[in-house]
Amino acid sequence: MRVLLLAVLCANLAFASMSVELRQALASFEVKDFEGARRSAENVLLSGRGDELEAALYLLVRVNLATKQAERAWRGAERLMSAFPNGAYYEYARFARAESAFLMGNTDDSRDDLQWCADSAGDGRLSKRAKAILDENSAFDFEEYLFPQNRAEANREAFGSEHRPRVLLLLSFPDQRDPAAEQLRESFVFASSVLDRFDVEVSRVASAYASVKELDRAARDGFDLVVFAGDEGSATAIALANANLEFPILKLTSTPRPLAQFSMGMVEFLPSQETQALVGARYAGMELELKHGLLIAPESDMGRAHKDGFERCSDFGLRLDGSVSYPPDAGSIRTELYDLMSSPDRLARGGEVAQAVLSREEREKLFGSGNQGETSLPPLPESDAGAEAMFFSLSADQIINFCTQLGRLPDGMTLIGNSSWLDERALINQSGITRDMYIVAPLLPFADRETETLAALREHEEFDVTPWQLLGADAADFVSAVLANQIGSGAEFVDAARDMNHFSGAAVEVEISATGENRLARIIRFDGEELRVVK
Repeated sequence: MRVLLLAVLCANLAFASMSVELRQALASFEVKDFEGARRSAENVLLSGRGDELEAALYLLVRVNLATKQAERAWRGAERLMSAFPNGAYYEYARFARAESAFLMGNTDDSRDDLQWCADSAGDGRLSKRAKAILDENSAFDFEEYLFPQNRAEANREAFGSEHRPRVLLLLSFPDQRDPAAEQLRESFVFASSVLDRFDVEVSRVASAYASVKELDRAARDGFDLVVFAGDEGSATAIALANANLEFPILKLTSTPRPLAQFSMGMVEFLPSQETQALVGARYAGMELELKHGLLIAPESDMGRAHKDGFERCSDFGLRLDGSVSYPPDAGSIRTELYDLMSSPDRLARGGEVAQAVLSREEREKLFGSGNQGETSLPPLPESDAGAEAMFFSLSADQIINFCTQLGRLPDGMTLIGNSSWLDERALINQSGITRDMYIVAPLLPFADRETETLAALREHEEFDVTPWQLLGADAADFVSAVLANQIGSGAEFVDAARDMNHFSGAAVEVEISATGENRLARIIRFDGEELRVVK
């Protein structure tokens, strides 16, 4: 089982506040920016923060193992063991030294350290892992992390065997008439009553300030968990406020950027829009085995998040040949589409576009800019560019207009869209473009798995269950499972959520990353008539 690095850092830093540098090092490592992680960890060492030196040294060892720099990893493990012979990371450094010795071909030294871990490690998981490798029933995984849970006993005593957790459902929607809030409230409260494993109090507010005040009240009045859903401003406000409180929060609604990495104690149930785009890039490269990609996104928080996520496509063997942005309120994106289709790298592999030889200035002179009304242009011609993916980020009300401007997809192009494309009526209307496209969504618009909670909710409701109700039901199931794990193990809420490894709800798949964010999103394919879940 892959146990993640943030748990190592959080557990050993205990109640101390993690520095910005160490948080950044962890976040960089999580997205496989190993050199970025190295720089940030080295900054921690230079800062002289005594309570973080051991964690930073261990992170550098992991960076060197992940990048297969075995000698540097071995020296780092030696340095850590020498500097902190009684430290919380000693036995984990010893295991890391075994890994680095193995990479260098020193199998005898590796076996000696593994044997020590098997016989003497205080962490039963570490000794079990070492024994499995020694018995050749397992192999090294250089991204595996085992960590000390040194607050577990205190938590177990605090909970007690008869403790019934108290949960505050905090809903912060500026528009009090927004049906989403009521649908979520109703389904979460109903599902919680069916599960009957924790008590729920509901608080409806309409501002970021009020959200922070409610978070303060929850911490003061002895709640065990805040379950939050609401607008981006309120989500950001409570994440920042929680940097000092470190109170357990489960954030249900997605934001452009992940927030948990800045808010110890927060778990993000749905992946951020940045992570959703990253999942789209991974699917295009790893599952569809496409080698070339294009990206078009609005100049907005959402668009920039999608851009940053999809641009990491090279990690999955997908080369980004072109990327353009357009104004978020644009009525026409013809110029941007032609710039994208005529990007030099795409033309170099055989792609052709009408008027591709013209500069932007020449095109605007002949056809007008996006702000000067529509100009009739011929559809895109057939292309010899080969198989490629285009990630198209937009808002739902732009689907029909922008599909009309695109005209047709070049042969061999696979369209991948953000969750705003989940408008089945618009997809059917533009099926010439949208047929066989893929959509990345944090939450399915319908259930693809029947759970006991969902079955009870269906029986309770007179109408079809909405996506917001699916979210509420899945969230209640997740909270119930994590709290049970937390009470059984005595771990912090974030650690208990990570230790679950994988959670499958009716419409959500969850795997909590090192930074506290769900790393999974769903992939949906439109076959020309209806939406079908493919992953």
